[in-house]
Amino acid sequence: MSKAPFSEQELSIFEVALRASNQGFVVWDADQNLVAWSNKCPDFWYQPEGMLRIGMPMLELLIHIARHGGLGPGAPEQLAANELARVKAAGSDSIDEFKMLDGRTIRVQRNSMPEGGHASTYTDITAQKQYETSLQTAARLAKEANNAKSQFLASMSHDLRTPLNAILGYSDMIRCQTFGPLENEIYREYIDDIFNSGSLLLSLINDVLDISKIESQDYQLSEKPIDIISAVSASKRQLENMARESGVEIKVRIPDGIAPLVADERALIQMLNNLLSNGIKFTPEHGKVDITATEDENGAISISVSDTGIGMTEEELARALQPFEQIDPGKVRGQKGTGLGLTICTKLMRLHNGELRIESNPGEGTDAKLCFPPERGLSH
Repeated sequence: MSKAPFSEQELSIFEVALRASNQGFVVWDADQNLVAWSNKCPDFWYQPEGMLRIGMPMLELLIHIARHGGLGPGAPEQLAANELARVKAAGSDSIDEFKMLDGRTIRVQRNSMPEGGHASTYTDITAQKQYETSLQTAARLAKEANNAKSQFLASMSHDLRTPLNAILGYSDMIRCQTFGPLENEIYREYIDDIFNSGSLLLSLINDVLDISKIESQDYQLSEKPIDIISAVSASKRQLENMARESGVEIKVRIPDGIAPLVADERALIQMLNNLLSNGIKFTPEHGKVDITATEDENGAISISVSDTGIGMTEEELARALQPFEQIDPGKVRGQKGTGLGLTICTKLMRLHNGELRIESNPGEGTDAKLCFPPERGLSH
């Protein structure tokens, strides 16, 4: 046996410290023979009284551990020999975990000693492992529940939209007096309220269904070359009434020669509508919203919606980008939404391998930019 790396006095002091420790602690010499141990070691490996002794080979302890399942299935002697060879090959500094037959998990950390040999620290991490497992299980169940919710909402789209479309269709016919005038003007006000409320409800449902469809990975892009000016014009037409009622001017400044964009046209118009409606909501009367588009030297296309509105602080912007979150309702003109508009834009841009970039400062307006990668631009 090699000489122990401590003097007798040092070893005596060290043994006192070892016996006071709550962890299992063992010191081995350079020949993998036992030098010292703490009084907790027998608790870790179910060692019978008197088993541990000065000069005991590590192989003997490993055989005992293997018999209690710590080295997996197989012949204990062979498992112990393999483990000893592995420890020697790995060097003194290493961390291993052993799963015992009784369900406990023991972590062993080995650290080299200055004059040869190493010290092994044993820690029972069963409670930690159980906690990690419970967290993983909870995360898995939460994900499954969220997916189930998304699948349910996505599958319910027809059932939710159909009655609302009927309400909107008939109320629009009545408000337009298709089959004759309304005799009482109060009815005209009521039917306008029904139509406007139904339109808002349909918009809210569409947002929730779209985000659910995207999250459930059921949203399939229908990609084709899109004329950007046509798409922007379509969005502008849909929001012109809102802008007019709010006293906000919409200006489109897109060069005629810009390349077509390969994208999902419905998704593109939806993103433009979300950004444009936000710009109108947060822009005071007599303000304006500009829609511009650029193409860089690599063919990457960006479409910007910039307003002269109230702008946002960094904290408000971070909150606005979270699902169902909105900034101070007192700052919003007109009807509130679901707080999903920017989230939908972000997710739809990811499906296009692009990104939504927003710059905003209080009192200086907001610039929201849809940035598409070069492969989506059909440069001429």
